Amino acid sequence: MTALLQSWAFHLAHALWQTTLAATAILVLLRALRGTSPRLRHALAMIGIVKFVLPPMLPLPTGVFSAAPPVPELTLVRDGIASLDPRVVLALFLLHAGGAVIALARLAWEAWRLRAIVRGARPSQDAATSTRYLLSDEIGVPLTAGIFRPVILIPTTLARSLTPAELEDVLAHEAQHIRTRDTLLNTMQAIVAALWWFHPLVHRLASTARGLREERCDDALLAGGTCTRAHYARTLLQAATFVSGKAPAAAAAIAESPHSLLQRIRRISDARFTPSARLGATAVLLLLVTALLLLPGLRISASNRFAFDHATRHALHH
Repeated sequence: MTALLQSWAFHLAHALWQTTLAATAILVLLRALRGTSPRLRHALAMIGIVKFVLPPMLPLPTGVFSAAPPVPELTLVRDGIASLDPRVVLALFLLHAGGAVIALARLAWEAWRLRAIVRGARPSQDAATSTRYLLSDEIGVPLTAGIFRPVILIPTTLARSLTPAELEDVLAHEAQHIRTRDTLLNTMQAIVAALWWFHPLVHRLASTARGLREERCDDALLAGGTCTRAHYARTLLQAATFVSGKAPAAAAAIAESPHSLLQRIRRISDARFTPSARLGATAVLLLLVTALLLLPGLRISASNRFAFDHATRHALHH
C-alpha cells in the first residue's frame, strides 16, 4: 500500500466515524428543537456541515473527540487499515474519487446552465416594484442566482399571475437571500456534499439547512414588518401553484417544492407563530457549546497513539 493511499484511508476512516457521530447528534438536536427559531436551527445544521470540512485531527484542547481515549474500538481504525489488501484500498479510493468527480461535474454543469438562463433572461419593465429582477421562461420557481453579483429570477408566468403587492413579497424574500449571502452558502455546502457523496447524513443536513434558510427569510420579513403575515401566507400559497422542478444546488429558491411551501404556510398561519429576527443569548450559548463539543477533531499529541503510525509518533516526540 502506497503512503498516499494509506494516508487517505487513515484520514477518511477517522473523519467518517467523527462526522457520523457529529451529524447524528446535530440531527437529534434539531428534532428536539423543532418549532424554535429557524436561525438557531440553521446555525446548528451548519455546524454539522462544517464538521465534514474540518480535518479529523486538530491540535485543539476542546471537544469530545479531542478527549477520546485510545480504546480498542479506535485502535481498530489503525489496525484495520493496515490489514487491508492494497488492491481493496485502491478500489475504494478510485470509487470515492470517481464519485466526487461526477458530483462536482454535475454541479459545474448546473452552474453553467444557470449562467446561461441568467444571460437569456429579460429585465423587467415593471416600474411599480422597487427591486430589480429578471424574467425567465426556463425556470419553475423564483430564485436568486450568482455568488458575487446575485440577481433575482422570476418565472414569467408567475410574474403575470401575481398582484403588485404579491410580487413585492416574492422579491422581498429573494432580496433577503441576497442580504444573507445564501447563494454562497448553498454553493459551499453543495461542494461539501459532492465530496462526501456517499454519506447520507451530509445530504440530510444540507437539505435541512436549505429549508431553514427559507424559514429564516420568512421570519426576517415578518419580524421587520416588510410583509403582513396573512398577506405573505397568501403570496406563498399563490407561488406554490406555480412551483415546478428543482432549483440548482447553488441557487436560493423561494421553495424546494410545493410541499415545503405548504409546510411554511402552515407554520406562518399557526396562532403560536412568532417571527424571530435575531438570536437570543441562550441560543448563542447553545451554538457555542455545540461547536466546541463537536467541531474539533482528535487532538494531535503523543498520547493519541492509536491515531498515528510509528513515524508520526517519533516526529511528535522530537
